[in-house]
Amino acid sequence: MDVDRFEFVGANRRLSYREAAAIQTFPRDMVFCGDLDSKYKQIGNAVPVKLAEAIAVEVKKILTTKDLTPLLNIENPEKEIEADRRINDKVKNGKAFEYASLIELYNELLHTGWKQEQLEIERDKNYQNIERAYQSFELLDEDEEDENEVELIVERHCNMFSCAAHVAARYLCMVEPILQNPKGLHGVLKAMPDSAGIKGDVRDIDFIVYYDKEHKEKIKEIGISCKNNHEAVKHPRITEEPDFAKEWTKGEFVCSQEFMDEMEKIQNKIDEYKGKYKKWSDVEEKMDSIYYPIVKLFVKEIKRLGIADEKAAHEQQLKAKRFTQLFFEYMFGTQDFYKFIKDDNSRATKVYPYNMHGSLMNPYNGNKNEQAVKSINMPEEIVEVRVKPKSKTTIEVYFDQWIISMRLHNADSKITKTSLKFDVQIKAQPRKVMGTVLHWDK
Repeated sequence: MDVDRFEFVGANRRLSYREAAAIQTFPRDMVFCGDLDSKYKQIGNAVPVKLAEAIAVEVKKILTTKDLTPLLNIENPEKEIEADRRINDKVKNGKAFEYASLIELYNELLHTGWKQEQLEIERDKNYQNIERAYQSFELLDEDEEDENEVELIVERHCNMFSCAAHVAARYLCMVEPILQNPKGLHGVLKAMPDSAGIKGDVRDIDFIVYYDKEHKEKIKEIGISCKNNHEAVKHPRITEEPDFAKEWTKGEFVCSQEFMDEMEKIQNKIDEYKGKYKKWSDVEEKMDSIYYPIVKLFVKEIKRLGIADEKAAHEQQLKAKRFTQLFFEYMFGTQDFYKFIKDDNSRATKVYPYNMHGSLMNPYNGNKNEQAVKSINMPEEIVEVRVKPKSKTTIEVYFDQWIISMRLHNADSKITKTSLKFDVQIKAQPRKVMGTVLHWDK
């Protein structure tokens, strides 16, 4: 009969089967059948018991939970991309277009004259998120890539994401002189984190150009904001701490106590609804009891912060001007960028250069774009803020030369204090912002 023994191999010994079972977290009184070799095999082939139990609990939770968002262990769960179909398809579509834009720009740079050793794709968590989104729509080659290879040219698949991104990437390489003169340059392509938007950076993809291979001396950044079948500027969410002025201006301005008190009353009302109903669609009076009151409060507060009467003190006028600048930068970004808008209906991509700081299409090494866009004047004042006529959900903000609308809606069907957000759209912009329509079939 076999006994629990161990054998020495030189100065080392192998574990007894009881020691091995303990490491695999089997109960101490667990009985294993068969001879000693069979016992070792049973233990060695098993998944650690505690680990198996933990996995089973999590799998059951995933399979039986309707809303996976709270279970995702990340900073912004609503932004994370998972293969599970219950995660917002709209978000996945947007992330897939971001990935296609990054890859198509990489390929187009190689086609323009850049060498593989000059280019790097930063394959971090942000890149992996958008890659997974793209893979959920497109079956990629099953052959594994050689991890030791230099960057590979990723094949352009025949789908709308890649077609839309391809024409935009080709346009970008035509209008940016620095991309046409790669000699001695090095570039890094990376996906931006979702948290960048909170800090006023609306770019989804960033291409950083350096003079040196060590990436110490930066020359230029070219940013891209990717939009999939929509032209929304931003989607700021109503938070549990409703001081939007503090968040949107990085603490330079704060909302009034009156605004905070009224918002607290509305949030208490939301908590009441949460106890009575499961979804926002069940709340018939939400338009009058929640949406419209919030919209009116925001209109009043934006007016207070951003509009100063001509007779107002000089200091107050300067504060209003500063708030206008920060408010606008929060919505449109603190960096210049190109906006790629994928439009499936027209099978075309619209590209808008937002050159508010004068960094786009600059001459480089004797090469000049004769049709380069001019710098756009940033607004200096808010002229008017109002509730859109015949609407209880939409705010209209009139800047000098710009108009935006902010439509309040529930982003999640579940009733929570943070399920409401604004959909911000451009209604008018300066003529200098000239868009280009690029058809996929041409």
